[in-house]
Amino acid sequence: PLSPAGNSLRTTPGTVTTMIQKGATTNEWQGGNTFGDFTLVNNGTGRIRTANSLGGDAFNGDVTFDKNSTGAIEPAFNSVSTFAGDISTALSNTVLTFGLGTGTVEINGSTSQNLLTDGTLIPVLRRVRMNGTGTLELSDPISIPISLELIGGIINNDENLLTFPSGSFVTGGSNSSHVNGRIRKVGNTTFTYPFGNDGFYAPLTTSALGGAATQHFTGRYFHVNPDD
Repeated sequence: PLSPAGNSLRTTPGTVTTMIQKGATTNEWQGGNTFGDFTLVNNGTGRIRTANSLGGDAFNGDVTFDKNSTGAIEPAFNSVSTFAGDISTALSNTVLTFGLGTGTVEINGSTSQNLLTDGTLIPVLRRVRMNGTGTLELSDPISIPISLELIGGIINNDENLLTFPSGSFVTGGSNSSHVNGRIRKVGNTTFTYPFGNDGFYAPLTTSALGGAATQHFTGRYFHVNPDD
């Protein structure tokens, strides 16, 4: 196994640390670890789960999750794990889901952070908290199935669709924290679209329309004079 269950790990930003799982052992990391630039590889058949029980992990540099075999990687399983750099799943052979338990991905960097994928196997971030001063750059359409909390930092997704499935919700929103790009909400309940552009927050609230839970509305806000 990579580490005993009661692990306490700390690596240094600027130095890449790589951990590789090769066997069939299940590794459930308790959490509370601090990582710099970090790569987690699963070449085995056993599962790797981070932030399982004792709190979230802090990823202070760029992080890569690389699933090469049948063994799962389940990042940020429980609690709140913070990410201050790029997040990559580009080399994984299947879709990775962050926060499969009660976990939240907190984006807390001060510069541009990229979600890097292979363009096909797009990761699922079940709960996202924007709580930094930088941006999260999305180059692919993604879905946030449960919740998005906007405290600080902007999501830049341009025309890459950010989808909120039926039952999901958004809290917060301001000039300093919104979604600069196209948003789709699926469902028939009240929802506030956290639109923004050019440093301006422009929320749009739709009422409960009734009808099928599969109906959806898609939109984007541009801070321009429509007469120009």
